[in-house]
Amino acid sequence: MVDTSDLTTFESVSTSILKSDAEDALTREVFDTNGDFSKEGKLGISSASRRVKDYLTRELIVDKQLIFLARRDWKEPDRIPNQDYTYRLAYPRIRDWPVHSTKEDTVIIGERKVFSPTRNLDQIEYIAGYRREDQTLSDFPQYVQDEFDSESDIPVLPATITDVVNNIAVHNAVLKISGLIGKSISEQQVGDFNTTVRREQARSEYPKQQLKRIQSHRLFT
Repeated sequence: MVDTSDLTTFESVSTSILKSDAEDALTREVFDTNGDFSKEGKLGISSASRRVKDYLTRELIVDKQLIFLARRDWKEPDRIPNQDYTYRLAYPRIRDWPVHSTKEDTVIIGERKVFSPTRNLDQIEYIAGYRREDQTLSDFPQYVQDEFDSESDIPVLPATITDVVNNIAVHNAVLKISGLIGKSISEQQVGDFNTTVRREQARSEYPKQQLKRIQSHRLFT
């Protein structure tokens, strides 16, 4: 029901809710594919996914990327994989990772280190990214499928990112339902008899607080 590029699923959000203080009604009505408000759940997941990707300034789900380069983008580091590949692509030019393969003659080390035998490469087409835990190889375009033997070769999206998406999705999609993750509760004394009134309000800073948890995954240029 969610899009291929979304960073979480109804099931994942529902599991997250069950582990929290949120009411069971959330899973039944919003993050149940057959629930009365499943449309809001889907919109909440898509909105949360976009917000996380915008914050990290990178794509996350595996796909093909193309970047155009200049000679200055290739550096000569002290440590190289071998004497044939002596130039490393500058980190800021690799906007999406982990890098799995390129169409050019390169050596890939780790998630973002791409080495070339020459600094004359003026573009690189590469496959990079993660998959959601539920995704199989057939969920991706054919050009992605051709790069892997099975979905197990594609790393799963880091759990912290998924957790943040889940929390923001709940916060966005069911903002008016009591027990919602991201609500604060305050008490006020009102009236002649000092009656205690509980007032719930959505914390506008909650999504920002969640995003700070994943800033180590952010692309800095």
